[in-house]
Amino acid sequence: MRLSFALITAGLAIAVLLGAPLAWDGSYWLFKTLDLQIPYVSNERYSNILFEAPAAAAGRLTDNLPLLRILFGLPYAALPLLALAAAWWVVRDRAPGLILWAVLGIGLATLPGQLCFVCEGNISAQLFWPLYLAILVGLPRASFPVLGAVAPLLFFFHPVAIPLFVIAAATSLLVAVARREWRKRLMLFAVGLLVLAVLAALRLRAIATPYESSQLSLDIQALYFVKAVVGLPLAALLVSWLSGLLFLLSRHFAGHPTKKLLRNGALWGLALSGLLLVAWAVQPLAWKDALLFKTFAVLGAGPFMLYALLDIMAGRRRGLLHRVDPSYERVAIVLVSLAYVAVLTIQSVLFSGMTSSVLADIRSSEAPCIARSSLTTFQGTALEHWSLTALVLDHQSRTPEHILLDTEKACLEAAAPGPIQLVTWETQGDGWFNLRDARARIDVAGDCVVTFSRGFHWVEGTDTDWWVWMWGRGKVLVFVRREEEGSLLGGLTSIQGPNTVNLWLNDDALPPVTVDAGVFQPLGPFPLRLTPGVNNILFESDAPGAFVQDRSLVLAVHNLRVVLDSGTECRIVR
Repeated sequence: MRLSFALITAGLAIAVLLGAPLAWDGSYWLFKTLDLQIPYVSNERYSNILFEAPAAAAGRLTDNLPLLRILFGLPYAALPLLALAAAWWVVRDRAPGLILWAVLGIGLATLPGQLCFVCEGNISAQLFWPLYLAILVGLPRASFPVLGAVAPLLFFFHPVAIPLFVIAAATSLLVAVARREWRKRLMLFAVGLLVLAVLAALRLRAIATPYESSQLSLDIQALYFVKAVVGLPLAALLVSWLSGLLFLLSRHFAGHPTKKLLRNGALWGLALSGLLLVAWAVQPLAWKDALLFKTFAVLGAGPFMLYALLDIMAGRRRGLLHRVDPSYERVAIVLVSLAYVAVLTIQSVLFSGMTSSVLADIRSSEAPCIARSSLTTFQGTALEHWSLTALVLDHQSRTPEHILLDTEKACLEAAAPGPIQLVTWETQGDGWFNLRDARARIDVAGDCVVTFSRGFHWVEGTDTDWWVWMWGRGKVLVFVRREEEGSLLGGLTSIQGPNTVNLWLNDDALPPVTVDAGVFQPLGPFPLRLTPGVNNILFESDAPGAFVQDRSLVLAVHNLRVVLDSGTECRIVR
């Protein structure tokens, strides 16, 4: 096991130094942890607090982002190693041979999703192994500290804890029936696990977010399976499951000549499984959606859990699993460890290289705010993710020179005072990161530019005949370089009518408009006196909105135009 631990530690250390824990959601979690100066908790998964606390505390003492990136990545990277070490601690005295299943479950079954270090589904599948093996060996006293640490972490990590606790409870009952000497302890533990499963289910029901609810959809899960599992990862899993079965058969159900044949087949199978995952890892396009594997991590480990149960049930004779066969099981463990190091290192190197390419493109730009649509180096890779904005900020400084946002429209909004929209579901105010300097340097291209800001849905229609609905109080931003006078024109309708619509230009009220429902009525022309920089035109409805096709709709503007007295029509950024 020492060689295996050394190999896995090396792979994880390389990943941390190359910034791999910032892949996908990790970069945003680091950004929020530093910016808020407290651990960032997403979807009420409080176990993350423990692992983000070092970065949050260090952020109060230093501005060194390379150091902070390492401090953020280390605790998450240590989790698979700690899970394996805890599993070994639990079984080493009573049945060391069971460690093979934990190695397969942690080192191979969750490997396709390992690069997403912060994915709680993957983490939960790994942390479950010490608890599961402790049940199989009768809950020895040495396992109590491990169980005391793992159970609360699982409870607050991910909803997958619910089926995991049920699996553990069922396993406790099965082993209790087979092993009289452990029966009372295992029966009581099964009851405790079922209580935890019920409490976790009640907790999920009480705090379920739209995101959590959407993840339960079979259509969503089928899509994730195709994106993250189908292909080489699935082939590698199938081969590894077959290899595990051959090992199980060789331990209990074969004579000597057949046993050797089965074990050789198992070793070749593990080697093939590792090679399939290496072939997958060298193709960034193949693992661009690997974070979605988190949903299937428990499924990937499931056969190995079954093999472990059958192993201990078939090996009731004392000492049958007391020794790891150096000629086969240890070779298997080393093969899995080598595959783990190879795959994780390849992915980390490629992820680091892709990140460096994007950062080089951004640093070469003179613009302080850059639209993602203007970059091409990240497309078709794991960087094609909503968290890329945070990843770019995490690799600059506390006062970044550049901000990467989705569109030119988002950059225009960032030039306006107030919170900035880095991600679609929340705005970002002043925090640990100083974004004010970069925002102040945003230069709007053109003498007059108009865009839709907070309160508006997306633009619908065609280039020449379009409209955009508001879900509440709508804000239109008008950027001009110098003091200008002009007019506001267009059309306006309401989801309910008749309705009075109040308008403001900056802090000055414009004449109210009365509109009917279902038909666009002329808007304006209203005279506008625009000041240099950002001007706000606000629309506010007296009547409430209504939900139509899962959208809250209040007002809609039609072919909105701002025309300057000089005759210049302002450019609309939609």
